[in-house]
Amino acid sequence: MRYTFTPPVPAEQIRQLPTRDVAILLLQHLAGGTGFLQYAGTMGSARQAFQDEPDAENLVDRLSDAWAWLEAHALLSRVPSQSEGFRQLSPVKTRDMAPPGFHRALAAHQAVPRVQHVSSGVTEAIERQNRAMRELSRRAFPEPDAAPDDAPASMNDARLQRRRQAAATEAAALRRARAEKADRPMAAPQQLERTA
Repeated sequence: MRYTFTPPVPAEQIRQLPTRDVAILLLQHLAGGTGFLQYAGTMGSARQAFQDEPDAENLVDRLSDAWAWLEAHALLSRVPSQSEGFRQLSPVKTRDMAPPGFHRALAAHQAVPRVQHVSSGVTEAIERQNRAMRELSRRAFPEPDAAPDDAPASMNDARLQRRRQAAATEAAALRRARAEKADRPMAAPQQLERTA
């Protein structure tokens, strides 16, 4: 059985929108939930949802940036009664009580147009690099050969393999012991002192 994970923000929007806009979409998603929020849980869920995307790690990184943006703009705050990992949507009064400098900085930040210009050459280079990394990963960590019809190996096969490994280990230990014995003369037994 395979679970289906729904990303907090769709992959295409994460790729195309600036961090501020991704953060607002993430905030809308978080506001629809119940209870306290956890960064690790949200990012783990996103990682599962994006597992089939070619740029999954980049998507999770961008989502993490959006989370940080929400915290930096006092839209998420710690839950005093919980451990450090828990967050909650900040009450409106928290943002209203922020110093005037914060509001000026936030207004200036929001006034700057957010236009992303990515040349097609850069996009192609990223795609080539991602393909190369996937190919290197496939070479370094090849998929194990599956049993016919994905059936698990039989108990007898597993038992036989363990016996072979044990026999090989025993043979290696005997060879090593014989080699050590051949290189050194046997020491004479020593008389133990009486201590009682």
